[in-house]
Amino acid sequence: MNLSDIQEAREQIRPFIQETPLVHVPLTQKGARFFLKCEHLQVTNSFKPRGAFYTLLNLSLKEKERGVVTRSAGNFAKALAYAGQRLKIPVTIVMPVHAPEVKKAGVKQFGAKLIVHGTKHAESQAKVHEIAKEENLVVLSPYDHRDVIIGQGTLGLEIKEQLPSIRHYIAPIGGGGLMGGSAFALKALDPKIEVIGVEPKGAGDYFLSCQERKQVTLESTHSIADGLLAPTVGHLNWPLLQAHVDRPLLVSDEQIIEAMQFLYTKLGMIVEPSGAASVAAFLSHPELALQGDTVAVISGGNVDLEKFYNWVK
Repeated sequence: MNLSDIQEAREQIRPFIQETPLVHVPLTQKGARFFLKCEHLQVTNSFKPRGAFYTLLNLSLKEKERGVVTRSAGNFAKALAYAGQRLKIPVTIVMPVHAPEVKKAGVKQFGAKLIVHGTKHAESQAKVHEIAKEENLVVLSPYDHRDVIIGQGTLGLEIKEQLPSIRHYIAPIGGGGLMGGSAFALKALDPKIEVIGVEPKGAGDYFLSCQERKQVTLESTHSIADGLLAPTVGHLNWPLLQAHVDRPLLVSDEQIIEAMQFLYTKLGMIVEPSGAASVAAFLSHPELALQGDTVAVISGGNVDLEKFYNWVK
């Protein structure tokens, strides 16, 4: 993967996605100017269509006819369903039982075949391979796939164009596709940009991996941030994160809720827990002491409204 791959990907997906706004938030507790990259306003309300469209566009004709299958807790599922509908490629989605209802509804909305199965990552993934074998489908990973990572990397290009003076970049780490691709792009454009990766405390596999200096897989994960519950980062993403993430951080569910409350009460934004994680890191880690322009990614806004209003009340 190189920068030209990501630049070419951006041109390919341009007709299908939006350039999301970069919003300045006037905060005084740090020396940094603080900006939000609002990917919750992207089509299907998350950053995921970037990778979904690029991956489907680059399938062979025979693969497009066969169709694809993936396992996803929600945002990639909805994005892939939408991309499949637009590109007329059959899509099958396996979602875990605990996936939010709003994300299951999003998959059905765009006509994908939805199968709800398993409570653990491994159970759902086994079902994916079973279906792929039975129906001769192409297996896609929501984050551990070269084209998915390249597609997500277009976010980094967009941010640098919108804010050439960016000095710090904060984004969540689940499987690592968003951070792997976007951090690669930003560092290729400006190696001086500091990259900060954020995980929930109940799913801090990358944080633990950095401490132990080897890739760690968690036996179980737990957090309200359902999009960040991968038990380990992807094997393709691991070296990218090691090369380009300067600081891993953990945030608690309570800090994520405080960030959601801040975004809602101050800015009127309805954001899912995973989407608020990077803002939680900025607000709750005074030791960051950032100087210069800082961008935090709001990665998604697909949230059950009843749960959301209970959290922010």
